[in-house]
Amino acid sequence: MSGGIVANCTIRSNQTLTASYGGGGIDVLSGVVTVMNCIIEYHTVSNYGGGINVEGCTSTKIRNCLIRNNKAQNGGGLHISVANVSVANCTIVGNYAGTVGGGINFANFSDSAHTNTIVNCIIFNNTSGSWGLDNLNDTGNPKHYYALGYCCTTQLSYNIQVDTSGRGNIANKAPSFINYAGGNYRFNRTSPCFNSGTNQTDWMNSVVDLAGYSRVRFGRVDMGAYEWYPRIKVNGVAYENIRFINGVETYRINGTQGIQ
Repeated sequence: MSGGIVANCTIRSNQTLTASYGGGGIDVLSGVVTVMNCIIEYHTVSNYGGGINVEGCTSTKIRNCLIRNNKAQNGGGLHISVANVSVANCTIVGNYAGTVGGGINFANFSDSAHTNTIVNCIIFNNTSGSWGLDNLNDTGNPKHYYALGYCCTTQLSYNIQVDTSGRGNIANKAPSFINYAGGNYRFNRTSPCFNSGTNQTDWMNSVVDLAGYSRVRFGRVDMGAYEWYPRIKVNGVAYENIRFINGVETYRINGTQGIQ
């Protein structure tokens, strides 16, 4: 892919046939690219970037995306090499790399000419053959000390320095998904990801999350691809996708505690 926009898509179950190709879901090689509100899942490649591979592009923006259950040799979810990449409000989970970078792999950065930011993302339960739990890996130089901000991850990679003092990152806390095993990556209001991101007014004000709900519902954006939205529980049965009239949220229905 050399420039363009990919939006509101589900890209699933692709496989590369030769070791020279990467990017099972999306392969970005040049130009200006935006990937928005997409689900990228179940891809398998023998090289780089099971979900998305970005190499040598002018600018790539990946926003409000779910990148899950992809496999590659390096960078199971996302592989970034010699490129300017901004990843915001993405949920990157369950990806696998045969060598390193189960979730995200930074590679071949021998200079400071490229800028990369990973902001408001949940990077959880990604693994690799080399390290086991491996959400982030940096095989380049210099290390991406300031690449991550306002992200939630349960493990900071063996080969990347992540600033956890003043940049809003949450280390070694699970995001408390509603049902990780069942593929429900929304979270309860008690999650550390609720109201814990940083607002980016250049693109958030008029967009919706991956489920179609407005971003920044309580003054501060949530981490990940899904904004918190109430689940109503009545007589032990949980109901999702509840929308309230005129923004009014009722906390009890027929005396039963309702909001989660």
